[in-house]
Amino acid sequence: MYTSAHLIPPMIQMTVRAQDNPGQNAVPRFDTAFVRITVTRNPNTPQFRQSVYNITISEYMSVQDLVINTDATDADPVGVSMAKH
Repeated sequence: MYTSAHLIPPMIQMTVRAQDNPGQNAVPRFDTAFVRITVTRNPNTPQFRQSVYNITISEYMSVQDLVINTDATDADPVGVSMAKH
């Protein structure tokens, strides 16, 4: 379930400071910059190949046995992301 808080893109803010190594008897020099990074949301919803998966298993299966292996794909460009479920 998504609430309105999930619809706001996350933002990362930081201050970065660079300082030189002046050597002996010199005053170090530096500069600072404020960095703001806004992460955009992926508008492409993953889709399973089927909406329902009916599986029959034996009562003798071990707890660690794999029951089903499926995947979901979305309209992201190739290589951007991969979801495995």
